[in-house]
Amino acid sequence: MHRMIYTLALSTILVLPIVAAQAQNVDAIKARKANFELLNDQMKAIKAVIDKGGPPSDASAAAKTAQQAALKIPLMFPADSQTGDTKALPNVWSDPEGFKKLAAAAGEQSAKLVAATEGSDIKVLQAEFGTMGKACGACHSVNRAK
Repeated sequence: MHRMIYTLALSTILVLPIVAAQAQNVDAIKARKANFELLNDQMKAIKAVIDKGGPPSDASAAAKTAQQAALKIPLMFPADSQTGDTKALPNVWSDPEGFKKLAAAAGEQSAKLVAATEGSDIKVLQAEFGTMGKACGACHSVNRAK
């Protein structure tokens, strides 16, 4: 009986950290996906304002939310989230400085996108939107599987 309890206790001690790590992995990946979904939704909302011709201020809330999401990106790839249901490529973790540089560029561009919503020229918003898309694409091209 004692041997069975000991075996059960030992199994629990050995298995719980693995289960906890897997839970963290799943939670980090889910949070990351939710953040990217939010960013994508905001970009669609900004595009809708551009497509209807403005005014740029109509995209202000979406641009600010997109900026918040973009600024979180460099922090959303902990080491324990490399495997699982993710499209992130291994170089996110093997070249963290390169990844963070590209992710930070999107965050910096998002500030310009917000500033463009404070003006009255839809062409400025359109240009900054395009540059934001390029910043996102630059990061995706080396850090995201298709």
